[in-house]
Order: sequence, then structure tokens, then C-alpha cells
Amino acid sequence: MCRMQLSDFIFQSSDNISNTICRVRILVNRALAVCAVLTDMGDHIITASVTNSVERIQSALISDGLLSEHAEIYEHYEGKYAAFDLVTISASHQTQWKKCSKREFCEKYEVEYEDFFKRSEEDMRFRQKLISLRRKIDPFMYVPAASDSEKIKRKFEIEENQIKKSDLKELVENGSSEQAMASMLKKDLSILAEQYAYSNEEYICFSEFPIGDVGKADFAIFSGRSRMCVTLIEMKGADFPLLVNRSGYKSFAARIESAQMQVIEKNGYIYRNYDQFRRQMHAIRKKVEKGKRCYNSFVGPNQCLHVDPEKDIHLRYIIIGGRTVEDVEESGKRHDFENITHPPIHLETWDSWLAKLSRE
Repeated sequence: MCRMQLSDFIFQSSDNISNTICRVRILVNRALAVCAVLTDMGDHIITASVTNSVERIQSALISDGLLSEHAEIYEHYEGKYAAFDLVTISASHQTQWKKCSKREFCEKYEVEYEDFFKRSEEDMRFRQKLISLRRKIDPFMYVPAASDSEKIKRKFEIEENQIKKSDLKELVENGSSEQAMASMLKKDLSILAEQYAYSNEEYICFSEFPIGDVGKADFAIFSGRSRMCVTLIEMKGADFPLLVNRSGYKSFAARIESAQMQVIEKNGYIYRNYDQFRRQMHAIRKKVEKGKRCYNSFVGPNQCLHVDPEKDIHLRYIIIGGRTVEDVEESGKRHDFENITHPPIHLETWDSWLAKLSRE
């Protein structure tokens, strides 16, 4: 633990309507700047999210004498593609979220990146405390709940039509084209939700998803709780190596660079037309939830998302393409790519993507 960290504890905040459990870390740096990092612990079925409770949590920490009203507040969601935002709460109780760089935060508050952003439940200090608090809120949370008939029916439909990992692996090993890979994935969009949705029960997937006047994303996924996450995926074939030699220097293949430009164009359109885009995404979501099919929509077992249409959406960009030849070297290149690109883009080869696929 960094010596500039003042405290680290599990905090429960509640009112007459809801409970919130979060991890709170209070830090001070050499310049005497103070902040509180509020880490969302999940389980939003029984507890409210930090996003929905951040004003109440800040007020409770100040009332308990644990935090100064001038301290910075950061909202942190753990897991893959985790969100990290600076939260500003005005005197008139207007709240704003601004996405922040985790590495810049670590430099400012002098903490080790890997240690600070390790998942909380991996720390045995918190594990029993979390279980105890969750059971007090819902004594039956660890007892499997009975699903309604429509949810069960939808689960069976999805499972019956799942494509096998071995079928996709065969396409990859045969160096199949972009068209062949896309055709296989369109048969079962749950395979993308398995990799990128926040929940394996609450998601909506699309293919050939239009983004304004700048073209279509190969695939899109709506997921998340409270704030909706929109994941846009650009896909290339498995018929080329990720890295190529150019004048003695290894760089990404042209098709990966093309996919990056496609992402940049879509991101530019979205942020030039953000309010319109946000409203349109929620309009599409509501249409699909009412049973209408659009852009080859594919819904998860819950068939709806518990998201707030008035809140900002969270955007993620994924590129999948090419083959791994030198795993260690390419992993470093992909890591550098993900850290320096704007907007941030997660890059996978078909080999690395298949390695993370859990289904058989």
C-alpha cells in the first residue's frame, strides 16, 4: 500500500429507498491534494450503483468526518474495460462525470497502478466483510432465484443455437476472410456478448450497425446497468499476420490501420453529435425491448437493460483481426497501442480472442 493512502475500507450508505456498498480509499499526495476513490462493488440487483448514489456517499463521508468537502471524488468500476471518472458535485447538487486516465491519477496521487486497480474481491481483507454486508441486505442473495418462464425459454433458445468454439477455431486456422468470419458470428451474436457484455443475461447485440453518415460498425453491443455501455466492434479477417515488416521495423498490418481509421471516424461523428447519438441509442434499445427487430438485433435472456436514458452512455471500441505469429512481441505492441490511441481501442488478434473465449 502506498504511504500516501490514508484509509481503505468498505462503506455502506443507505436511505429509505436503497443501499449502496462501495470501497472507499482516501488519499493525499505531496501537494496535499486529497481525494476519495469510490469503487463500485457490483451486485446491483440488491444494491444501488455508485453512479446512482455518489451524492449520498459523498455527503455521508463528510458527515462522518471522514472526508473534507473540498476533496476530489473519483468513481471507479472494476473489471474488464473498467470506468474511472472524476465526479464534480456543484453547490446546487448538479453532478458531472469526466473520464480520467488511471495512469495520470496514479502519478498524481503516487500509487502503484497494478496494486491500486487490483480487483477488491481478490483481497481477503474485504471478502468476508462484503459477504456479511450483502447477506444483511438480502439474506437470500446466495440462494439461486427462480427465473420466470420467458427468461428460461430465451436461455434455452440461445444455448440451442450457439456456435461451437471449435467451428470458429477452424475458420481462424484456415485463414478465413473477413466475410467468412462475419458470416459465422452473425449466426450467434451471443458469442460477442460472452466476451464484451457486462452481464451474460442483460445485453442487446447488433450487426452492421449504422453510425450516422460515416458507415456501419461490424457489430455493436448494448449492456451495463444505470449508464448504458455501447461497444462498437470493427472486425477484419484471419488471413493476415497482425504485424508486418516495413523498412526493418514491425508495424501493424494495413487492415488493422484501416480499422483504426474507421473507429476514429465513428468516434468523431459521435462526439460531434453526442446528444443526438445518445438519444438515438436509447430509442433503438427501447424499440428492441418492445419486440421489434432492427439491425439484426439479438437480445440476452433478460430481454431488457436496466439503464437510465437520461444518463451519459459509456463508449468502448474493439478491433478484432489478423493472426498472432510472435505472441510476446505482439502482446507488447497491442498493449502500447491500447495505451496511446485516442479514443482508447482494445485490439485483439483472432488467436488472442479465441484464447479468452470460455465456451467449448
